[in-house]
Amino acid sequence: MESMDNPLHDKGSALFTSITMEAVTKSLWSKFVERGKVVFIPRGQHLSNLQNQHYCYYILEGSCGVFLQTEEGKTLCLELFMENEYFHDRLFNTDNFSFPTETIAIEDLIVMRISKVDFNTLKCPETGVLLSVLYDQHCLKKLQFRQIEMLTKTAEVRYQELLVHFPHIVKRIPLFIVASYLGITIQSLSRIRANLSKK
Repeated sequence: MESMDNPLHDKGSALFTSITMEAVTKSLWSKFVERGKVVFIPRGQHLSNLQNQHYCYYILEGSCGVFLQTEEGKTLCLELFMENEYFHDRLFNTDNFSFPTETIAIEDLIVMRISKVDFNTLKCPETGVLLSVLYDQHCLKKLQFRQIEMLTKTAEVRYQELLVHFPHIVKRIPLFIVASYLGITIQSLSRIRANLSKK
């Protein structure tokens, strides 16, 4: 893993759009950036095992996923993260949740990384607490949204909507991971792609 120069000071709170831009001040973003480091993480790296401390990340380039190993030996993709998204190596920035998951770089990653210790320091002011709450709400909202989609939409519709959000995902992410993220087998995904190609 390689440290890089930090290019984010001039971007301000606009990078928090995926959570809520109005709720985060530019000064808080500056503090966030000052405590963070831009690092390179190679494909295949298990982010959960980098060091003994935990981190929060913002993706500048690349992608990663949160994976769960089942008792039957299957690997499930619970979540995918790509450019301009936030993630935490523990899925939530809290000690109140514990999941036997692994966060793994699917592609080479360039991320802005801040340690949990520094992140918690930012939580001391009122605005820092707000940022922490918003972050966890953002993660929970994504998981709840995916759960509702799994229950109410067909796999084909979910795949089409995934392509709307990430048009190049099948060129960047292995199909077996995409299938797992959608909650289907790779054979089902192949049939869906074949059917869509005929339309």
